[in-house]
Amino acid sequence: MFACFEQPDLKGAYTFVVTAPAHWQVISNQAVDHRRRGGDNQTVTFAPTLPISTYITAIVAGPYHRVDSSWSRGELTVPLRVLCRASLAEHLDADEILQVTTEGLDFYAEHFDYPYPFGKYDQVFVPEYNLGAMENPAASPSPRHTSSAAPPPKPNTRAAPTRSCTRWRTCGSATSSP
Repeated sequence: MFACFEQPDLKGAYTFVVTAPAHWQVISNQAVDHRRRGGDNQTVTFAPTLPISTYITAIVAGPYHRVDSSWSRGELTVPLRVLCRASLAEHLDADEILQVTTEGLDFYAEHFDYPYPFGKYDQVFVPEYNLGAMENPAASPSPRHTSSAAPPPKPNTRAAPTRSCTRWRTCGSATSSP
């Protein structure tokens, strides 16, 4: 926990250290710098972020299913990951999600001639996350279904459709899921 200032002009670099069960996926705005496993737990230290506002930091941890890919443009290669709850893995349409993501990264690279600055890009589908999709740099949680074949949300879930999560400079907030 730390103070969050809702001022886009106040930015800093953040280094997160998370202790979680060893079998959980743990992601944040930057790549893992190092991971220490001990017994049933792991301690994950992330590389420092680029200077970002407090309210677009993200830590997501849980027993997620993960699909890995990558996007390349010239000498730049960006690892891509799509995560969803393990219980929803059969509904995850990772191929479509990754195709749209790579098309979005291509579009922005072509039209803005500015390389993607965050080093990696994770998308995490969390059905009960009722704040809408958040485009946190390099780690975006979304309540969107994992595919058109996924079961609908529970009646009390206020899930909103996600926006494309491929913008370079974006905003959002942190989330975690059991």
